[in-house]
Amino acid sequence: EDDDKEPPRPAHGEPDEEPCAGAEEVVFVSRALEIFDCESRSSGAGADQDNDYYQRCHRLPAAPPWAWTESVAEVARRFGGETPQRPVPLGCTAGPAVGLAFVATILQVFCFLAFMPFGMFLAVCSEDGYALVPAWWDFAFLPLAAICCTLEVAACKYVLVPKIQVLKYFQCIFPFSSMRIRAETWLVQVLCLSVLYMFHMANIGNFTAMLYKAASCPGNYRMNEIWHEVMQQSLLQPVAGGVGLTTVGLLFWSLTFCQAVYSMLVTIPCLSQMETSPPYYGVCVDGTEEYTTQYATLCESRMNHGTALVILGEACGMAAVVDKDLNYAREKAALQWEHKDELYQRKCVDHAHCQTIRAIQKTVLAGGLKNTAQFNLQVSVLAVRRAVNKLDGGALHGQKMAMVALLVAVVTIGASMVDAWRALRFAREICGKVEGLTEEDFRDKTSGTIDKPLRKEVREHTTRLKRRCYVLILLTGICCCFAFLALHKLALSFWCPSAIGNLSGCVDLAKFARGGPPPSPAS
Repeated sequence: EDDDKEPPRPAHGEPDEEPCAGAEEVVFVSRALEIFDCESRSSGAGADQDNDYYQRCHRLPAAPPWAWTESVAEVARRFGGETPQRPVPLGCTAGPAVGLAFVATILQVFCFLAFMPFGMFLAVCSEDGYALVPAWWDFAFLPLAAICCTLEVAACKYVLVPKIQVLKYFQCIFPFSSMRIRAETWLVQVLCLSVLYMFHMANIGNFTAMLYKAASCPGNYRMNEIWHEVMQQSLLQPVAGGVGLTTVGLLFWSLTFCQAVYSMLVTIPCLSQMETSPPYYGVCVDGTEEYTTQYATLCESRMNHGTALVILGEACGMAAVVDKDLNYAREKAALQWEHKDELYQRKCVDHAHCQTIRAIQKTVLAGGLKNTAQFNLQVSVLAVRRAVNKLDGGALHGQKMAMVALLVAVVTIGASMVDAWRALRFAREICGKVEGLTEEDFRDKTSGTIDKPLRKEVREHTTRLKRRCYVLILLTGICCCFAFLALHKLALSFWCPSAIGNLSGCVDLAKFARGGPPPSPAS
């Protein structure tokens, strides 16, 4: 890329792919690659002159051999040779990773779409009028998980070196983020998170399959009657009082694919872009050639490889790709602010704005439409089944697996809320710094005059950032309320005499007790 030419600004206020000048303690790619030769260099000629570098080799972490390719190493050497204090831009190396994440997203969409009909075919009716899939089908996603994890490890080769330059070391997952760990330990933990995500998606498909199959099971009328009675006594009765349980299940299942569809719409280049200047999905090795890494997509006028990779990574659960993305943006902003790079005020605000927008998207698509909605529905179905068991007796099959699925849902919802909170904290930090700027901070180094247009632009961007923060707070609050509603219903299912309740309290099911009026099949 032409380093003297400032590229156009990408989508969602994402800062330029040009990272700031780093401090001396930053691990440069060229040094990270040479770190494996420290022992041989220490005994050779010039060891005394290079003693400081030798000590740093042993003191600072390095990118392990599995975390980079030769093309990434070539880019590292080019940037390290031109300006040694400058990390490699993520956009220069992330092109192949974007393609791998896109393949993983497409693969998961088709596989998880197929999980529901296959699960419905394998499900068998249980005694309580429900349906259950075979125990082995709960783990049928593991071959898919193996393929996606292989793609994820391959994608790491193109993103870890730029990130480790800025983050300096591999970190444990939240809430132990300050703990430094080995690269191999980090890889194991993020792959476990990726498998957990795919288990969650597979469980949603299996749950919908069992719910749909149960509609044709003998005795299922009891579940339908109790469901309609609960809705009649619910605050949602005017809106969804007559909606059947199966209809709600299919609707909520379809909502889980919104994030994947959105990710493809905002990352697939539009036709005009492909005709004029198609994006380059390789590693930008040649420093003298122009590469297109910022482009227009189907739903965005400006997109770059870094943003596209994170959006696709979140859609397909690539934890290794999106891990510490907020920390990466925070460190880049901190370095830019410290060294007062050109337009550092606007770039830092753009970093925070980009993370806030991503947090809003994740809160709506993943936290709300996928996780919180499914959590409420699965809790309601479990409560209805427990109510049927209270009324008619008999065994309640599949309860342990249902509780495991609910626990995973709680973890995923909690992770989304924590990410939103951390994005808000980052935005507040940047807003506080910008508000503390004086006119002297906007003085142009060349002309010596106050750059009033830049000052106005930074203020406008800060105001827009604050508005996005208010939206994120509102959406996060709504998701939290629905999550606590589900936990409330789950607690009532074990406390209420009828084993079921809603926001107004325990539901009265006395008329469905044995000896009461006979059930109506039409209901």
